[in-house]
Amino acid sequence: MATLGLYLKTTQEEANCIRAKLNAVALELGFVAQRGPTAGNGNLAAMLVAIADGRLVIQEVTGENRGSLQRRCRDERESRKDPFSHQLE
Repeated sequence: MATLGLYLKTTQEEANCIRAKLNAVALELGFVAQRGPTAGNGNLAAMLVAIADGRLVIQEVTGENRGSLQRRCRDERESRKDPFSHQLE
């Protein structure tokens, strides 16, 4: 297993916040850590590999496409929603 370091022009606290936000995105997209201390949380590394492999595409949200993308994302989330997810909240 290899490691990858990223250098950000931020404080460590801000970098930790960025990592947490990206892990949350990974979890939302179904990239879940399977083992270790973060098992069950978002797996940022798996999400980055999917981007590099072309399995996950990033699209910039602009004023022109914001509404349609938000509707599409909401519809997609609703279609994937676990009918028992309310029991976890």
